Amino acid sequence: MKRIFTIILALAMLVSVIALYSCAGKGDKTDNATTPGEAEDPNGDYNHMLDDLDFGGAEIRFVFSEGTNDHFTQRSIKVEEDGGNDVNKQLMARNAYVENTLNVKISSTQEGTDYGNLQNVIGNTLASGSGTYDVIVGYQYFDIGWVCLNGYLVNLNTPEVFGIKDYINVEGEYWGQYYNENLLAGNGRYWLTGDIALRYIGGMYVTYVNERIYSNTLKEKYGDIYDIAFDGKWTLDLLTEMAGLCYIDSNGNEVIDKEDQLGFIWEEANDSTDGFAFGSQVPYSTKYADGSIKITLNSDRTIEFLDKLDKLFHSKFAYHETAGDDSRVRIELFASGNVAFVLGQIKHAENWLGNMVDKYYVLPTPKLNEQQADYVTGVHDGCSIFGITKDSPNIQATAATLEIMAAKSRELVTPIYYESAVKFQYTRDSAAARVIEDLVHKHVETDFAAVWSNELNDIAHYFRSNNTSKGASSGLKRTAGGYQTKLDQLLDKFAQLQKDEGY
Repeated sequence: MKRIFTIILALAMLVSVIALYSCAGKGDKTDNATTPGEAEDPNGDYNHMLDDLDFGGAEIRFVFSEGTNDHFTQRSIKVEEDGGNDVNKQLMARNAYVENTLNVKISSTQEGTDYGNLQNVIGNTLASGSGTYDVIVGYQYFDIGWVCLNGYLVNLNTPEVFGIKDYINVEGEYWGQYYNENLLAGNGRYWLTGDIALRYIGGMYVTYVNERIYSNTLKEKYGDIYDIAFDGKWTLDLLTEMAGLCYIDSNGNEVIDKEDQLGFIWEEANDSTDGFAFGSQVPYSTKYADGSIKITLNSDRTIEFLDKLDKLFHSKFAYHETAGDDSRVRIELFASGNVAFVLGQIKHAENWLGNMVDKYYVLPTPKLNEQQADYVTGVHDGCSIFGITKDSPNIQATAATLEIMAAKSRELVTPIYYESAVKFQYTRDSAAARVIEDLVHKHVETDFAAVWSNELNDIAHYFRSNNTSKGASSGLKRTAGGYQTKLDQLLDKFAQLQKDEGY
């Protein structure tokens, strides 16, 4: 009876989500835009045959390490109490559906409170082959290499070897397709991510715009800012031009400081440079038809990007915070109402913009130029990635659990995250959710070398310390060879791993 009641409850919550999503504001900015309520089945290619399985109450054990300031990884796996949070309610409904559909129990263990500490605290356990964990939830930057290169994870490109061919569909749209393509090398697919992870749907980079400053300073000249976005005209050049018009020396001391009305803010070595680079489709590496991968960071496009970034960052209207690389610094200053534009992640709205007095707009990351076909969204390199351990005693149950968690996250969690948590509670702007759904969430891309950066001399962070065009060409030439050497070594490790596995 309890199981039936829980399913009914989950289905009732799903009906309410669909009703909310269908009532969301619709528009006609683009002919091919998919508006909330008009989307195709969000489950995509989800294998509904999984609904007929019964795994006898098997416990599916997730393990992760996480900092203490947001608990996004923990919430993505399991929430014990909703605390009045609409997203948490949907996460609980998702897990109730999964547990009752498959007859499994989802459990999670946090090992350590340092994002980069997972290897230290569970490395010996994995090496022992004890079968202690079923799913490793890695922090992409720190964990992507060591777990799979040591042969601890199931190769999802050979599901028949593990008897899970009918249990997980890596091509389902609820898995982040382009992102996941760059998590693999050769025939090795050891990690997946997508809507299952709040660090994926919340870690996407966007541009925040102060509505009051825009309305008072820019709207008469440029018109509706969302028209600009949907017309494909939101570029680095336009951001720089607009930000320059917004600066006011409020205290009259002829020095740019926090008391001024700032056009833009950035921090020393801050991660927003990563977001800008992804948005401009900077080519860290290129995959070729023969399967080879080469470092291509030393390109004309990179030089153009560095030149534009230099003009934005090193200007009289952009404030440079030298206190460190904590995103909170720039986002909280934006929340104070003194800044016109800032690049941040979607989850920053939930963390640090909830008490902002001014309303704000949400735009994609700007394009490099108008010739760029689409907006491209990067995801912060702390994205949660999910891998199934080879020594799990419940590999089939684990694969099925991940599959339905991902599909139901797309169906239940993502709409509420963008429609409720972001729109109604924070931006108070009905158009923002449609921008996120149509221009941000649909165009998530990454790059093989950038994803595997921690194995490649930290290539993804190149722009954090090299954020001007001065000497950029020679600097890239000097470093490109070292990156390629590391890449070749990484690909050799993959080839050996797959040879050892017999693939």
